[in-house]
Amino acid sequence: MKHLLTKSLCAVLFTLMTVAGFSQNLQTKKPALFGKLPGTIKCTAAELSKYFAVVQGQSTDLSFDNSFKAKGVVANKVVKFQNLETLTIKLPEFNNAIFGLSKRLDENKNIVYSGRIINPANSDAFELKKIDANNYQLVKINLEDILQDCAH
Repeated sequence: MKHLLTKSLCAVLFTLMTVAGFSQNLQTKKPALFGKLPGTIKCTAAELSKYFAVVQGQSTDLSFDNSFKAKGVVANKVVKFQNLETLTIKLPEFNNAIFGLSKRLDENKNIVYSGRIINPANSDAFELKKIDANNYQLVKINLEDILQDCAH
């Protein structure tokens, strides 16, 4: 009986320590990277298209809506199929966040852009949203809502 009581007590203590450790991990917040920037930043298809003229390894200036300006280097550029091109631009000014931008042709041969500016070490990010054929906007998102923490 004494042995069973000891095992039960150890199991309860182990469970409490696990719950306490998990609770502490939930309370750890990543810092915001884009806190000083507006929630939405307007950009055009013409602005987005110019980044696809830059070759891998080359520096480029990002500038959208007079509220987002940064210098970056095209870290990767890939053409997949005839209707999909993707590039990543590393942004040292924003803690080496990555601007991933894709250009694809839809079924009607219209160009559609999609992308995000992300650094997994931070709590916020920007996601590119289409407004109409020529206008897009970067919308601030909570990165923790879309990335799962694999530490648990």
